[in-house]
Amino acid sequence: MITMAGEYLGKAAVYNKNSVCSSNQAIAKITLKDNLSPYIISTFLNTKYGQYQINRLKTITGQPNLNMALIQEIQIPVFNKIFSYEIENILQKVNYILVKSKQVYKQAEQILIDELNIKIENDNNINIKSFNNSFANSGRLDAEYYLPKYEDLQKNICKYPKKGNICSIITLQDKNITPKDNRKYKYIELANIDNIGNVIDCTEDFGANLPTRARRIVHTGDVIISSIEGSLNKCAVITEEFDGAFCSTGFFVIKSGIFTAETLLVLFKSEVLQNLMKKGCSGTILTAISKEEFEKICIPILNDNIQQKITCYIKQSKLLYNQSKLLLEVAKKSVEIAIEQNEDSALKYLEEKSNEILNLNKEVI
Repeated sequence: MITMAGEYLGKAAVYNKNSVCSSNQAIAKITLKDNLSPYIISTFLNTKYGQYQINRLKTITGQPNLNMALIQEIQIPVFNKIFSYEIENILQKVNYILVKSKQVYKQAEQILIDELNIKIENDNNINIKSFNNSFANSGRLDAEYYLPKYEDLQKNICKYPKKGNICSIITLQDKNITPKDNRKYKYIELANIDNIGNVIDCTEDFGANLPTRARRIVHTGDVIISSIEGSLNKCAVITEEFDGAFCSTGFFVIKSGIFTAETLLVLFKSEVLQNLMKKGCSGTILTAISKEEFEKICIPILNDNIQQKITCYIKQSKLLYNQSKLLLEVAKKSVEIAIEQNEDSALKYLEEKSNEILNLNKEVI
């Protein structure tokens, strides 16, 4: 599959699931002939040689796009079966490591679920409130704000031995900084965050070209949390790779001396906090949770033992994710070496580098 429009135009991937699925019209499906490996083709399309061709063929109207008919003009080198097999083997390992990374994240999540022991069961849509206990107190007239399930969640958190409002235990960094026009920056937005808290990509550009929402600087150890309803689960821990990057004003940037960054990640991605954040959302065109509503949320203060267990699992998950990312880069570089030199040199590079990366975190895999 290859994307034909949007920010990630020209990115290729192999659909390797057994189930049938549908895609939107901005993705082209490529059916291969002559028993070609889909993994070697997708890897080639993601190399600089594949991307050069895609960039030459794309057209720019309202937004960049790639005409489906033009995809057929992309020139594909034919590699020998041994090299193709080795690339496929590496990508299968990448898939395995990514699955393992998600499983380890789920273990951290389960520790929090077991510790809080809070279930969201109340599906009653009716709640009767007096004026003093509703608008006069909260300033909110939207009915969803008063759903019984939100009250039940808050009551359960209040039963936890230690708790506190976000404003009293977490530092919220909301100072806007304007990037310098002639300096290059990394910029993180919602689309750059995956489902388990990794920053998978970013935009690199001069400050003059960044959108006006690029106004928050993040540093290693910060946690960013989406404030936009529908994307509230887009949370991530900032790693050294993105230290000093800008992020969208659609994120809350937080840190705390009470919680580890990894604990904050799991906590805010949990079903409990996701529901309480959803409760606080308001707006019409763009529904989001305000700073004031965010800071009012009461959260449990987990003991150090629980936090260390969660932190350990999240760090393992991130190590696995980083391994998969490095292996993908090695696969791409190997294909480029095969084109520029020969396949024997590419195989040698692939074997040496992949073994080096796989040994980094062997005990977790």
